[in-house]
Amino acid sequence: MIGQVPTYDKGLPHTIQNLYTNRGLPIPLETERAPVDNDPLGIDEQMKIIKYPQGASFVSIDDVLCKFDKCRTLVGPNLATDLIVWDYGHLTKSGAYYLSEKLFNDLIISGES
Repeated sequence: MIGQVPTYDKGLPHTIQNLYTNRGLPIPLETERAPVDNDPLGIDEQMKIIKYPQGASFVSIDDVLCKFDKCRTLVGPNLATDLIVWDYGHLTKSGAYYLSEKLFNDLIISGES
């Protein structure tokens, strides 16, 4: 089972515009965590403590996309196609591909398949 994609209060494009574009700053691969609402209902934390049957587990998407005080913004060099989400929390095609690749690689490394 996987958790919720981290969401942006006013949407990632709006956040990028306010933090970087309007200030003439380059858009980084990761943004500050401040505009990200990673788990508004505390569901990730609840899901992490459940005892799952053998072969089942929970993966927090927040743990994959956000580290410390930063969250993934881009998954490649092209702003038009490589944002991680296209609004407040829906993955783009590039974002979905990036995330599925990360999740699949993590499962292989951990020996769960």
